[in-house]
Amino acid sequence: MAVTNQAVIFDMDGLLLDSERPYRDAWITTSRRKGFPLLESIYSHAVGRDDRDTREIFRTHLGDAFPYD
Repeated sequence: MAVTNQAVIFDMDGLLLDSERPYRDAWITTSRRKGFPLLESIYSHAVGRDDRDTREIFRTHLGDAFPYD
């Protein structure tokens, strides 16, 4: 009896490509250059959240003047 696959799952979240570190480094470096010292712990708190939540987390910690966009 032959077995046929009915589904294939691809998980690209860190298994093949580690894209999280470059994003983190870019956020932290750019924020500091703009005068908003973004701590790695604050960035980590925002990982995996949607845009609205991330924006709120950053503004809570960096102030309303933080140029999120």
